Amino acid sequence: MQAETAQLSSGRAEIVEQTSFNGKKGVSLKAGLTSNVRKSATEPDLVFRVQVPEAARYWIRTHAATDAKGTETMRKAKGKRDSMYMTLSIDGGRPTN
Repeated sequence: MQAETAQLSSGRAEIVEQTSFNGKKGVSLKAGLTSNVRKSATEPDLVFRVQVPEAARYWIRTHAATDAKGTETMRKAKGKRDSMYMTLSIDGGRPTN
């Protein structure tokens, strides 16, 4: 599933060109907005609707590109706690970073 096929928060997220991705598109926060990671009770920026064949454990893998600021943050990171995060919630469950 590609991010640009998700339900986007029109006030926060937008489809952008990302030549390093197979589909040449990606999703980014709109210019000037800040991340909601670690903020409580926020609406999602992206929503994926997934039908699975059966109740089971599934792997969720992501792929992200960074802008210059994100690349520098990752370069300076000394470990995963210094890294960049996303918040994920499944079926309205407790959000996890």
